[in-house]
Amino acid sequence: IEYFGAKALEYGKQFFEESVIVEQKIHDIETVISAAESSSGGKIKDLTRRKENKMARYLLCWYCVRYLKCSTTKAGEIIGRDHATVLHGMKLIDKKPKYRSEYENETIIKFKTTLDIL
Repeated sequence: IEYFGAKALEYGKQFFEESVIVEQKIHDIETVISAAESSSGGKIKDLTRRKENKMARYLLCWYCVRYLKCSTTKAGEIIGRDHATVLHGMKLIDKKPKYRSEYENETIIKFKTTLDIL
């Protein structure tokens, strides 16, 4: 069963059908999942605490909340976590680069560059 991918795809498709985005580039949810996984080197579906997997989940949630205007609760449902985890991940991504690790900075820049949202 593709829990995370299916939920994310379902929400993404629902969003695209209901919204019109002006002057903002919105990506297909499959592209966002792929970018998050390739940037971090982890898998969103893998629920382990490895930093690569956590970062992939954080990136997906950050994108969903910032660009798809998804609630933190809904983003948490997509990745199988609660809203507090989503808030933690967003806080990490929104931190100033000097307060993040080198791995986090490189991953975030790679993700944003891949989606052209720098």
